[in-house]
Amino acid sequence: MSNPKRRIVLRDIGADGKVRQEHELSYRAPRGEKVLSERIKVPGFPAYAKLEVYRSAIQLSTRGEEGDYADGGLLVISRATVISLTMLKFENDPYAAYFYGSIQCDYLHDLLKNDEPVLTATRDGINWTHPFAKALKLAVEAKLEPLIQGGARPRHPRRADQTG
Repeated sequence: MSNPKRRIVLRDIGADGKVRQEHELSYRAPRGEKVLSERIKVPGFPAYAKLEVYRSAIQLSTRGEEGDYADGGLLVISRATVISLTMLKFENDPYAAYFYGSIQCDYLHDLLKNDEPVLTATRDGINWTHPFAKALKLAVEAKLEPLIQGGARPRHPRRADQTG
């Protein structure tokens, strides 16, 4: 829905075939600053992934809160198909909620064509136990770690029971 060349319309059509209601669906991506755009090698495989990460000024909704409709997190994309939304090992880190972006890796599609089990059995996400998925995860986490550990955390975090 974020493609400006695509128009998606939801119509409620009555039994008589007439349109009762019509709504154009749209999605507006969060605003943020690009903090990483890098082509990374996936160790042990003939594959690369394009990692783009943005930092929002505000915390975004997470998968834990909104499921696959969250604004925060990284879309895993292969050949223009979104496969998953994840923040990998940072899924429950509140500071990771400032980040969003994408991991584009066409090699995932190649593995799927060869019947490699890179998707879960229910086909609702990546099977992170697959050797390629593990290697991709580790490579991306290594790039995310300095951003999440250094970029979003307050210099002097306040505890909830502190005053002034």
